[in-house]
Amino acid sequence: MNLRVSLFGNLHVEYACHSIKLPNACKALELFSYIFLHADYRHHREKLANLLWSDVSTDLSKGYLRKALWQLQTAFDASTCSHETPIILAEAEWVFVNPELDLWLDVKVFEDSFTLLQDILGVELSNTDAETLQNAVELHRGELMEGLFEEWCLRERERFHLLYLSMLEKLTDYCEAHGDYEAGILYGSRILQHDEARESAHRALMRLYYLSGHRVEALRQYNRCSAILKKELDVQPSKPTLLLYEQIKAEQFEQPVHHLAGNPPKQTDPVPLLLSELSDQLCLMQATLSNLQGLIEDHREA
Repeated sequence: MNLRVSLFGNLHVEYACHSIKLPNACKALELFSYIFLHADYRHHREKLANLLWSDVSTDLSKGYLRKALWQLQTAFDASTCSHETPIILAEAEWVFVNPELDLWLDVKVFEDSFTLLQDILGVELSNTDAETLQNAVELHRGELMEGLFEEWCLRERERFHLLYLSMLEKLTDYCEAHGDYEAGILYGSRILQHDEARESAHRALMRLYYLSGHRVEALRQYNRCSAILKKELDVQPSKPTLLLYEQIKAEQFEQPVHHLAGNPPKQTDPVPLLLSELSDQLCLMQATLSNLQGLIEDHREA
């Protein structure tokens, strides 16, 4: 049976197309989230207990861990989803997700998509690459593990937040390179919803507005960027941002030419190159003939 776990936004779990009602206990939910966030790993009981209950003794933390595991197992049993294939395996020393499960995990799909394309620039994405990123960013329905504020959770939340912004930037650049300016504006705006002081996103929106025929809106975007940077960081826009503003203001901005993925640069016409090579060969042959003629004449005179 297929188990679907969504850790973005509100925690949601489905088994065989039926929702599982998890226990209304904060630590049990935290335990579940941590184990599935690291679903490929086996977790040592003592380390797991010390991580989640760091403010109590080792003996107490182990007891709390046993209770949280029992709460989760009770919820799984109530949903009649773990009788044949247990979801979480709890051994004497280890706790881990059952590797025999057919597991779909939103954070894994999300992170795998980023890893697959992290070394490819947005302008170099193929249509298939872009679709992979588009599907990935739609999984980000909210902050990772909303409602949890433990230190380990906050670190992971920030990490996934940065991955999300990076993927949105790639999609923004992809849309600009392919002339899909409206979609690019939507992606750029989503970046600023999460980080309004991200200057590169402001520049992208300035370009996209201008290229889509909205010069005034592009100039307004610069003003918004300037005001936000002043308010949050007490700095002025950088030189690249100011230069772009001046170019748009003077209507002198020209979009860089990108060689899109799947569309290699135009090849040089081979005919001139071939003629040049033939000319060189003829010159060489003429020089050789001239030398031979000189040798023949020298031989006759001798």
